[in-house]
Amino acid sequence: MDGDTAGACFLFIAFWYAVISKPCKMIAYANATKQEPMTYQDEYEIPKRSANTQSIELHTKIFASSDVSPRILMTKDDVMKEFVIHEKSRNREEKIQQYIALPVKVCNREITFIIQIDCDVENGMGKNFEEVQALVNDVLLQYAILLSLHYEIDRFDEVSTKSVEKMKVKMAREGKNAIEKQAS
Repeated sequence: MDGDTAGACFLFIAFWYAVISKPCKMIAYANATKQEPMTYQDEYEIPKRSANTQSIELHTKIFASSDVSPRILMTKDDVMKEFVIHEKSRNREEKIQQYIALPVKVCNREITFIIQIDCDVENGMGKNFEEVQALVNDVLLQYAILLSLHYEIDRFDEVSTKSVEKMKVKMAREGKNAIEKQAS
């Protein structure tokens, strides 16, 4: 079921709460065949920054680093040096010729999500680093900014709704206490 997923785009996300880290997992994907990746919805524990990150997936290593610099791997050799190959998606991952990872922080917190783009065509995203960097700067980073703004708006709505609910509960409790106080 691995199939051809040329030029696939994968998005991973992790949520961080205070000291406790949550696992990251792929939450969205797109590829030419519309075939679900074998690792879709698999969870990956994010190690503490001080942990050895040599034998973990690149996206997990990026979450652990908290470094939002785009990662560009220009050649198959670069990809194979950085990747930990998943056995169940070995066929696809061993074909990757170029790779881009765009880590994104939302509300100045830890990395919230990573947009990952890989291509199984040699020089498919650019013939040299400058061409790929131009693709990142001119197109992909703009998309990442839009996604982060959308996430911030959703978070604001969620927090606002929770705040209103808390105020309603507090007002109801205070009203009840005032009635009880009047009755006694």
